[in-house]
Amino acid sequence: TRFNGFGGHLNNTSPVPTLLPALKGVTAVSIAAGHYMSVVLSHESRIWCWGRSLVKSGDVQETPREMPELRAIEVACSPGHMLAAALDGTVYSWGNGDFGRLGLANTDSKMDPTEVGSCLAPCLVLAVAMGTHGR
Repeated sequence: TRFNGFGGHLNNTSPVPTLLPALKGVTAVSIAAGHYMSVVLSHESRIWCWGRSLVKSGDVQETPREMPELRAIEVACSPGHMLAAALDGTVYSWGNGDFGRLGLANTDSKMDPTEVGSCLAPCLVLAVAMGTHGR
């Protein structure tokens, strides 16, 4: 199944910008999208995301879901996973963990943001970015 930036199936398309009801009242400062997922960062450092790889295999998070446990200054998205630079300078990843792309020293997939290990310490991360395959 294929998905678009509406957080739903391809039949939910629009030729003009359309407000997502779940994000009404949210002021976005950053938006990132991968092949199967999207993420929004608000001016209050709150994160909403939706798409594939955010729920159990084969399912889709069709409406934006807030990640209330994490506040960030930057977000990035690849075809199957996401990164966030947290306010405290740490990095979080979630989504498809194939090939170790989440940076968690395993290939487990994560539905929720998980702090990337201490290999970055004592650095404070201010920005995150990804390539097509999260490399």
